[in-house]
Amino acid sequence: MSPRPHASPDTRTSELSPMTDNTATSYEHVPYTFSSFPESHPRRLRATAHLLGLETPEPGRCRVLELGSAVGGNIVPMAYSLPGASFVGIDFVGSQIETAKEFAAATGVKNLDLRAASITDITPEWGKFDYIVAHGVFSWVPRDVAEKVLQICAEQLAQNGLAYISFNTYPGWHGRMWAREAMLFHAEKFDDPIQKVREGRGFVAALAQSPAASGLLKSEMQYLEGKAENYILHEYLEVVNEPIYFRDFAGLVAKHGLQYLGDALQNGMMGAESWPAFMSWMQANREDLIRREQYVDFARNRVFRRALVCHGTLALDRAQLVARAETMQVAGFLHQSVDTSGASRFDHLRGGLVTGAGPLHDALVTINARFPRAIPVKELIDTAGHQRAAVLGQLVNCWLSGMLELYIDPPAVLAQASSDKPRASPVARYLVAQNQTPINQRNASVPVDAMQRRFIRLVDGTRTRDQLATELGTSRENVDKLIQSLLETALLEA
Repeated sequence: MSPRPHASPDTRTSELSPMTDNTATSYEHVPYTFSSFPESHPRRLRATAHLLGLETPEPGRCRVLELGSAVGGNIVPMAYSLPGASFVGIDFVGSQIETAKEFAAATGVKNLDLRAASITDITPEWGKFDYIVAHGVFSWVPRDVAEKVLQICAEQLAQNGLAYISFNTYPGWHGRMWAREAMLFHAEKFDDPIQKVREGRGFVAALAQSPAASGLLKSEMQYLEGKAENYILHEYLEVVNEPIYFRDFAGLVAKHGLQYLGDALQNGMMGAESWPAFMSWMQANREDLIRREQYVDFARNRVFRRALVCHGTLALDRAQLVARAETMQVAGFLHQSVDTSGASRFDHLRGGLVTGAGPLHDALVTINARFPRAIPVKELIDTAGHQRAAVLGQLVNCWLSGMLELYIDPPAVLAQASSDKPRASPVARYLVAQNQTPINQRNASVPVDAMQRRFIRLVDGTRTRDQLATELGTSRENVDKLIQSLLETALLEA
């Protein structure tokens, strides 16, 4: 079991327009899996907003609206982790809402209102929300519904509220659009959704062998090879999938009296970039955030964004990001190895760096050792002596690249040590019983093997370690190791 939090960045939910009946049917036949999006959790949103100059409401008592909740993979664990907060989730597909309700009931979640409804059904009478989450919605609904998402944010965000809106973006999606249209063309004669996926993927794989197309489709085929069939169906073969340039998205946001704050995952926008042309573009547009972001998208061929949006009337001070980071807490899981140069290499799913002995190396080792618990940034940099400011800046760059997480109020790791009758969270136990990937207290999915899956189901607080060893047919030592892995992945409650 790896404690590395992961979730497919493009996995999305299913909020549909009443006009897209064929799409609604596809979700009835092939629903989404239980997917979580850690960066959409109010704790993560509050921290990012704070760093970028906006003080949003405290997560423990906030009100959250999720548009497109699907089977509840994101909203149910969030509601479980914030029992003092209030959540409302909607989805147009009634069967998925029923599945989400079963999930919530099985895990004892009481602070969640799940509704089978369209985005177009939401009115101001639903009230104000501190956080609005729309993951995998904006690009996959007709334009009038996408505009409605922004209208809801404008009318129903609390004064200092924050909206998370993910979307497919150009220029990266120009290449993917070719693959999508090729798949749609080849698979149009098939009725079964899964057969459409298999035929469509096979067609793109064959095209990738063409001398004329191989250079353009090779990377896309590599991307598709590792994706689940339900993802390909709902990402590539739905009726609606409209990527948008970031600058055009920012223009739509402004039209509704909102403003772009930043991205939930900064993805290195302000991180270290050294090539001369890029630096000249950034310098020439240093006063124009939107143009700078659009330049970054061209430079990185970006395909997906997780934009954060707030009221346009709010005054934001972005200049104090590094100073604010000093007062926060940091967490991260990094794989440490030895680089060919002999220095230490620290890798994360979203990036990596090489560093020799010194304060930064020591800080990263400490962060890794404390994971999943967070550690005050000040505690790390106070040991760096005259390199204090440099180490702080480097840790901020690690956050900008997605390697580290910064928090005002870090996620609770409910068990620091295990009792003799350990108990995994009901969220994790329910998901493994459904043959799904468990989601932890950090709202992150944790891959498990067959033995770990069986163990999580048994760890319900009724069995001692010796009894667990007997039921599993293994040694007490192995049980202790399995329990330690649950502690390290924030799946254990007691």
